[in-house]
Amino acid sequence: MLVRNIGFGVWLYEETGSGLQLGLIGIVQLAVQMPAILFGGSFADWIDRKKLIAVTQSFSFILISIATVLLITDNLRPVHIFSIVGVLGITSTMGGPARSAMTANVVPGSHLMHAVTSNTATFQISAIITPLVFSLAYSLVGLVGVFALGIVFSIPATLIPLFINPIYGKKESSTTETNSRNNLHNRSLLQVINREFGRIWAGFTFVRHHPILPGLYVMDIGVTVFSYYREIMPLIVDRLFRQGSV
Repeated sequence: MLVRNIGFGVWLYEETGSGLQLGLIGIVQLAVQMPAILFGGSFADWIDRKKLIAVTQSFSFILISIATVLLITDNLRPVHIFSIVGVLGITSTMGGPARSAMTANVVPGSHLMHAVTSNTATFQISAIITPLVFSLAYSLVGLVGVFALGIVFSIPATLIPLFINPIYGKKESSTTETNSRNNLHNRSLLQVINREFGRIWAGFTFVRHHPILPGLYVMDIGVTVFSYYREIMPLIVDRLFRQGSV
C-alpha cells in the first residue's frame, strides 16, 4: 500500500506540478474512508474474515495492474489516480477491522498483546523501508518499476489470508458467522441495512460514554486529517529540499 501511495503521488506531481492535486488525494481518501469505516467492523462480524481480507486486497492487484497498463501505454490521467485511490481507500478500510480481528484468532490470548505490538512495529518498520525500496526501484526502472512492485506486493497480500488457520475462537466465530449468514438470508436488504446501522449506533454510543476512547479518537482524527504529510511528500522534497519530486 505504501509503495502504491508514493508511486501515485510522484506520478501525479510530475504530471501536473501541482501541490493542490497531491492534497486532493488525501481529501479523496478521507471522503471515502469516513463512511466506509462505519461498516468495516460490521462486515468483519458476519462475513468470513479470510475471504473479506482476500477480496479487499485483490482490488489492489487489479487496480494497480490497470494503472500500470495505462502508464505503459501513456494513457494514465489524474482522474484515473483519484478514482483508483478512492476505490482502494474504501476496500482497505473495509478490510482493516477484519485484519485486526483476525489476530485474536491466530494467537492465544496470553500472546495477544505481543502480537498486536508486533503488528504495529512491523507497520512502522515498513513505513521506513518502503521509501528506500521506492527510491531504488525508481532509480533503476522508473515509475513503471514502482507500479510493478506494487503489483508484486499485492499478490501475497491477496493469497496469504486464505491460508490462515483461525484455531483460537474458531468454534465461537464459526457459530456466529453461520448464524449471521442464516439471518441474512432470511431478511430483506432493508432489514440488513437497518440492523447494521443499529450496530453502528450501538458502537458509537459505547465510545461516547467511554472514559478514554473519545479523547483518543479526537487526537487520532486530528493527526490523520490535519497533519498527515505522506501524500504531499513529493512537494516537500521538491520545494523544500530542492531535490525534484523524488
